Amino acid sequence: MNILFVYEGGTLKSERLHQDAFKAKIVFYLNPIVFLKFFFRGLLEHLKVDAPNLIINLLLSIFLLAVFIMLLVMIAPLFLFLRMITPWGVYIAIIKRSTLNKVYVGDALLSSVMRSRYSRAILEDSLRFHSILTVYTAYLIAIWIGIILLSGICKWIGAVKYHWITDAIYINNAFRRLLTNKKSIEVRYTRGKYKFHHDYKSGRYLELEHHYVDFNKEVNYDKESYSKAKDLISGIIDKTVDASLLTNEAFSKRNKFYVVEGLKGTTRRAVVLFMHRFADAQYAFGIDEFLDINEWQNETIDICLQCGLDVYIRPHPEMLVKTKFCYPSELKYIDKLSHDYSIDLSDLNNEAIVKTNKKNVSFVSPFIDLKEMQKILGMYLCITHHGSIAVESAFLGHKVIASTASPFDNRIDSFIDFYYTKGEYKELIISWGQESENKEYRRLTPVLDYILRNNLRYKIV
Repeated sequence: MNILFVYEGGTLKSERLHQDAFKAKIVFYLNPIVFLKFFFRGLLEHLKVDAPNLIINLLLSIFLLAVFIMLLVMIAPLFLFLRMITPWGVYIAIIKRSTLNKVYVGDALLSSVMRSRYSRAILEDSLRFHSILTVYTAYLIAIWIGIILLSGICKWIGAVKYHWITDAIYINNAFRRLLTNKKSIEVRYTRGKYKFHHDYKSGRYLELEHHYVDFNKEVNYDKESYSKAKDLISGIIDKTVDASLLTNEAFSKRNKFYVVEGLKGTTRRAVVLFMHRFADAQYAFGIDEFLDINEWQNETIDICLQCGLDVYIRPHPEMLVKTKFCYPSELKYIDKLSHDYSIDLSDLNNEAIVKTNKKNVSFVSPFIDLKEMQKILGMYLCITHHGSIAVESAFLGHKVIASTASPFDNRIDSFIDFYYTKGEYKELIISWGQESENKEYRRLTPVLDYILRNNLRYKIV
């Protein structure tokens, strides 16, 4: 007998289609809140949930909800005590590297906390953050208890366990790990075929497989292939090719932006810090020594200023374009950023560069063309945590620094200088700052090699 675990209460259309095709006898819905909400609204009848599964999951959801409330009461004072006796950095490091039954869950937990509509998309020592963290931790442990209970029942009746969980990044990713640890087989649907995985595939692997690198692709490293790769990356920079990493709104906005006439080039050495979306999967590609993107960003600015460098912060394009992917937590962070630097970030829709209340720190519009920005700032140092901008900047001859927790491979992508520790990161910036002059870094071949290996869904525009 086959038993299938799904997460979103059976309410997603994709889940309904695939569980029907899979013909599982029993389907366990692991999200009690969503299941009960749909049950009391009478929507499960519309979704054609059969009576046996309805009764089983109604009892399961009530049980898990009761466990969740009980855990909430227990965990709140425990976290409060832990915070009182440990420094903030140590406290977050403990949470970030936490495990359940020797299964790593910390990154998935914190990713969901920072994406929550009630957070500000950063790790902050506040009542707001601790409350959200307590709720998500209690919820995660409650579902884990449910997985242990259901796995025991499956073993007792001799059933084969499968799980269908689409999200490989947030708290769902923790459920994938916990289920795999209990010998559940993961079902994924790729290119019209069902695939079954007995071993856990990391969120990083799935992100790379879906968006970046085709692991099964046969690559020809010949003159013709290199020429095509060069044309492709040139098209991405010139905005004649869409790499499908931005929404249509953000991509089209970039095409319409032009630099203000009369803006003179800088004579000082410049660092461009390319920001990331704070509510969107900060740990998708793994972790490094920085607690979160906010700490990485702030420490980067401090290091650069200590080295006498000008810092230009370039927000992610999606941060200034309102789309259906705008998260409330992201908007709260943008408000915080505007307040901290005494600027209105919306000015970047019309101005190329906006100065801040901090000396030698400015914001540069995300809609400015990279070649135009190069004319203004010269051969700037490109700093990104895990952004695809690393490829474009390296192609233009800029030195690039990025984290090992990125879609790039530190073994072969030699167009990037990688770091894992804070010490390594600081040394890379200081080393560049001590160079006598701005120079072009010629790392064209490894950039083109990366383009040939990747799996981005390019569109000619």
